[in-house]
Amino acid sequence: MLFLQKVFTSRLALALGFVNLVLCIYALINRPPVDVDIAYESWLFIILIILNLPSLFFSLIPSFLFAYILISLGYENPPNKFVHNWLPILFFLICASFQWVIIGYGIEKFLRRKESIKVSRLS
Repeated sequence: MLFLQKVFTSRLALALGFVNLVLCIYALINRPPVDVDIAYESWLFIILIILNLPSLFFSLIPSFLFAYILISLGYENPPNKFVHNWLPILFFLICASFQWVIIGYGIEKFLRRKESIKVSRLS
């Protein structure tokens, strides 16, 4: 819990997580309503998928668990396709934002350590 408290007090971490969340939502909103080939996707969407690949793989775990629960309850063809399609995307957005929060925390920690080394050399 202490680690998460440190991570979420980092300004750079929260800024990176927020920027990634906004860019992902913007790219998802601008997608065409039908599934198209990757060649027709926007550059922003392709770049975000590449940058968020680790969190995309990690978000597959809750997505598969959700699908397994639905299938075990007898919802192979759920009546509400909206929830069935957008819930895995929600898992992805949460994982991707958390990935960038951790990356931002690591960058800020590295920069502070580098700054403290410079200050100690000057003393």
